[in-house]
Amino acid sequence: MYSASVLSRGSMVSTMMHNVQMSRPQITISLTDEERCAYGDDVAKAKATTFTTLDKITGEVCFSAPSDTRFDEIHIMLQGQSRVWMERFGAVPGGPMSSTQTVSRQSAAQGGDESVRESRTPFLTTSQFLKLVQPIDEAAYPVPRIAEKGRKYTFPFTFVVPEQLLANNCGHRHMNDTVAAAHLSLPPSLGDGSTPTIGGCHYDDLSPDMTRIGYSINVRLLKKRESDGQSILLATETRKIRIVPVFEDLPPQIIDGKDKDLCLTKERIIRKGFLKGKMGTLTVTAQQPRPLQGGICAHANGAPPTTSLPVKVTFTPIDNSQQPPTLNSLSTKVRAHTFFSTNPIAYFPTPSAVGIDGSLGRYHESVLMGTQSLGGVKWTKSSESTSEQPTYTTDITLPIVSPKCKVLVPSFHSCLVSRTYTVEVHLDVHTPGYNMGAHPGVTLKIPLQVSRPASSDSQRSRQEIEDSELPGFGEEYFTPRRIALPESRPSSTSSSPRSSLTSPSSPASLDFMMRLPVPEQVPIVTSTRSNVQSVDVAHPPPPGYSVFNQQGTLPVRIPSPVGISPRCG
Repeated sequence: MYSASVLSRGSMVSTMMHNVQMSRPQITISLTDEERCAYGDDVAKAKATTFTTLDKITGEVCFSAPSDTRFDEIHIMLQGQSRVWMERFGAVPGGPMSSTQTVSRQSAAQGGDESVRESRTPFLTTSQFLKLVQPIDEAAYPVPRIAEKGRKYTFPFTFVVPEQLLANNCGHRHMNDTVAAAHLSLPPSLGDGSTPTIGGCHYDDLSPDMTRIGYSINVRLLKKRESDGQSILLATETRKIRIVPVFEDLPPQIIDGKDKDLCLTKERIIRKGFLKGKMGTLTVTAQQPRPLQGGICAHANGAPPTTSLPVKVTFTPIDNSQQPPTLNSLSTKVRAHTFFSTNPIAYFPTPSAVGIDGSLGRYHESVLMGTQSLGGVKWTKSSESTSEQPTYTTDITLPIVSPKCKVLVPSFHSCLVSRTYTVEVHLDVHTPGYNMGAHPGVTLKIPLQVSRPASSDSQRSRQEIEDSELPGFGEEYFTPRRIALPESRPSSTSSSPRSSLTSPSSPASLDFMMRLPVPEQVPIVTSTRSNVQSVDVAHPPPPGYSVFNQQGTLPVRIPSPVGISPRCG
């Protein structure tokens, strides 16, 4: 019998780890809006931790030490990071795990070198595309910088979600400028499974485990080593947040007849039955729907975002005696395509590109929107004349509603991850003499854009940022100025006057198209050919004027150096 006081190896290790954690300073990160939420209100908490473009992320960081601990600085950062894992590029057959794997041979026609070369794709890629650092005033630190035992130290922070990324975040080659502009847009949070349930449903954004795009507030407490000045990490803490940037509505996508992934129009020959004669031709045409708008928590508000898909069905009979077939049902489903790669993507990926580019992965998942019965749909005959061949048409409008327990993040393209959507519409047609299994049907694939329009709060934040700029900043650099000679007038104290100096604001004979600030008052002095009168000592030159003794004592205006190049006089 073993003694109860004997601890197992696992329990000893866990106890040691617990003691190490308890001896370190404890850091907590709290958000301002989250503290105002009621207990148990998961929808309000999800909104409090979800931000969009130009939103202010405010809160405070608190830490306390179990014993007196010396520290030097604390770093508070807002970071955005993407991670992509390619599962098929893991183990090499007959060898150990490798971080890279040869996946394709690229030729010069595909953008490679003149000679055919092999490209190697990494197994895992992690990229940090956003890093904002909160400046901390020196007065906020204690003096001396020693965290006393049990005392709480608080540091507030404020971050503003940027509209786009810096240009150096995307330095790889692109197929065109449109791809480069899309890669500089802030991507939305994707694949973060740590989010609690929202509105009674578990958060699901239809993303695979191989992709992650996350944002977090990271805090690091550092101490510099006295021997070499190297920073030592005392404690760290991370708080995940969700960011869904603004994605405005884009124009409809241009689709040609050669597109293998999308189809807006399709024809099908309808027969009377198996191995029987033709009835006519059925043509189904759909228009691209308006973007599906809505926020990340829109499904929890009771009013989910919706859009409509117009579909036109036309039947052309083979002769006047044929009647149009009966339309059974029309089913609609939304398919989410997630493209990812461990190498930067230089184009807009499509499902057909997966078979060409070996380094591109694709994950797709469908959500059924519903099935609409068309038993009561009536055909409209276009021509009543018996001599002309008639056509029958009918118009159907399909509603597309954002699913309740699925989150459709906005359509986006980044360097490593992209998300697009398509709507698949299947029309089931009933023919009386067709008894061979399922009835014939027509399937269309229409592109769908999911956008995130700017809310009233975002517009208000933009206006506040514009109003907070310094008034008149930079105006002196762009204000036109003029340099002019003074106007000459007869002198009242000399019989042979030469010239007099008037206010610079009066008209002049020469104008160099530059305007100088006009002084309030310029003293008038006169001079003759024989002698030169000096300026009254009681009235010195105004600011900006100087007196030189080489050619006289006339005050000379010295232009302001602002906006004037060196050696301009």
